[in-house]
Amino acid sequence: MSFNSMKLLNILTNAGVPEPQAKAQVQILEETIDSSLATKRDLEQMRIELKKDIELLRKDMTIKMGSIMLIGLGILMTFAKWGLLSIS
Repeated sequence: MSFNSMKLLNILTNAGVPEPQAKAQVQILEETIDSSLATKRDLEQMRIELKKDIELLRKDMTIKMGSIMLIGLGILMTFAKWGLLSIS
């Protein structure tokens, strides 16, 4: 989004808003936009952080899935050893 403060100032003053009041309104709007909108740099930083978080989650899920598989295999082997499960 592009914000042209001079254009807004001209629109306000041409509409009859006194210049000091118009300048104050433009300043408040500029400050609001500056503090509220994300810049391309902000978005890039967020993208980098999200990629790191996703990679950490992927590693964590891989470890957990491997653990679950090993536990399941151990249970199956125990059942087979006790004769509760026949593996053909």
